[in-house]
Amino acid sequence: MNDLRPVGTPINIDGVEREILFTLPAIHEIQKKFGESIDIILDNAMGNSMNTCEVMEWERDMLTILFNDESKRKKNIDLEVTEESLEEVLTAKLAYKILFLILASYGYDFPEPDDDEDGDPNMESGEQK
Repeated sequence: MNDLRPVGTPINIDGVEREILFTLPAIHEIQKKFGESIDIILDNAMGNSMNTCEVMEWERDMLTILFNDESKRKKNIDLEVTEESLEEVLTAKLAYKILFLILASYGYDFPEPDDDEDGDPNMESGEQK
């Protein structure tokens, strides 16, 4: 029989391995924080309407809720975080990597890059510019 225990998406923030898992309590807390359904919140994040600073603030809020939910699930108060503690470790360089991890953890599916496309963009024509 398959094991039905939920498994989160691993994420390493500032050298600490954490798990992103969208449980019902976490989803309720996120919807309460943002004032919209989780689907709308995540669809908005997928759009290009946010600048890097807004993405980082959004991630800070999402990770605070998701990490504190993890702390409750694991009954480990040492895993609790504050928005301020996350502000110190979130960087613009990692902002979009974290965004994709959050979206993938919820269940958004992103296409894998094709093997042919990771080489020279002029491969078909043979031209070098």
